[in-house]
Amino acid sequence: MNSREENVAGRRRNNRKVLIAVGVLLAVLLLCAGIGAVFGEDRVDDAAPAPTTTAATAATLSPAAQPAPVAPVPPSATSSAEITTTTAAAPPPATADYSDPRCAPASAELVAQVAAGLTAEGNQLANGTVISEGGITYFGATTVDAVGDMDARSDVWIVRDGAVYSSTGGARGNSNFPRASDALGISPGDPIVTAVDTCVIDLTE
Repeated sequence: MNSREENVAGRRRNNRKVLIAVGVLLAVLLLCAGIGAVFGEDRVDDAAPAPTTTAATAATLSPAAQPAPVAPVPPSATSSAEITTTTAAAPPPATADYSDPRCAPASAELVAQVAAGLTAEGNQLANGTVISEGGITYFGATTVDAVGDMDARSDVWIVRDGAVYSSTGGARGNSNFPRASDALGISPGDPIVTAVDTCVIDLTE
């Protein structure tokens, strides 16, 4: 065999080796693809959720066997009537029990007006009471200090034409209003001054 024939034979052997290697590679690829497909189907089957017992039960029940919805119960007419009756029967707020029927609670505006003239810092007025006669308002109140302790049980001021005047000793000493005895000629012993003073004392007992 000459060299030319040897070269041809060598190329043929090389070609057969390449073809065999390619065939083996293709067979391995096909085998891997088949195995992947089998395991992929198993994973899909495992991931599919199983129907719950409630869903399966609902699917098997006929429409007639389904539970009927429960309608809300409206409030009874009796309950509404009872509530209305209870509200209507509530007692009115209690009023001050004055010893003199002429006494009445003072307005918040009047209490604030007189309290603005107090000389002690932090003092306020409580139990504000008035008697109004002849265009004059007789105002009595309890004076309390900044912490709520009683400073004076009852004092009386007199209001005429919007101006405030101090009447009793405590009112004169604890506020900066002019004296009613000097400006109006009304003394601390005036019967109406005494009456409103007593009404305030009644509220502190």
